[in-house]
Amino acid sequence: MAKAAWLTVAPASGNGNATVQNTGTAHTGREQRETTVTGVAVGVSPNKTYKVIQKGKTEFASFNDGAETTVSKTGGTLTITGKTNSSKLNFELVDLKTRAVVEGGLELTLPSKYTAGGQETTNNVAITGDPGAQQEFEFSITFTGIAPNTTVDELTAALKVTTAGGQTAQIQIKQSAGDPAFAFGQDTITLEASGVAVSQTIVSNTSWNLS
Repeated sequence: MAKAAWLTVAPASGNGNATVQNTGTAHTGREQRETTVTGVAVGVSPNKTYKVIQKGKTEFASFNDGAETTVSKTGGTLTITGKTNSSKLNFELVDLKTRAVVEGGLELTLPSKYTAGGQETTNNVAITGDPGAQQEFEFSITFTGIAPNTTVDELTAALKVTTAGGQTAQIQIKQSAGDPAFAFGQDTITLEASGVAVSQTIVSNTSWNLS
């Protein structure tokens, strides 16, 4: 039986005594993998074998955009992607100031489902088939219905993901500041001859003065 393709042995043939180097491709799955090398020598029966075991990669989760991503001031939809080899992921919205698990200054609704290795998965539920046991895979989570930013301040929130083994990753989400706005409620107001005050309304999201 041939060895697995992830293992290279060199030299693969020879004559007499030798030292063989065993080299594997990078293994991204959590669980160790193994294969068997078979040696066939002229005049020797039966064939000789040895086992090669490659350790698994430590469980992890990471975001493709690193520590920060952005959403337009007009709001809409935001998809965040990453990689992991975990058997389960738990997503939470985190306030940047208190670290409490709450929605931050940027109001987001945490989806109940996300995509793991191309399949729809429920948050904080074991991933069907556990693809991370053998190799890392892509995940994505999509926020919809994000409101436009009507303030002149940048809004922020953070998304935290925790693996089944407790490893975490966090990404900050920034929404660009909205456009400054200023308007009077009425184009014209009329004062009585006595000069008694009449109200005018101002609708604005920025500082202003009257002259």
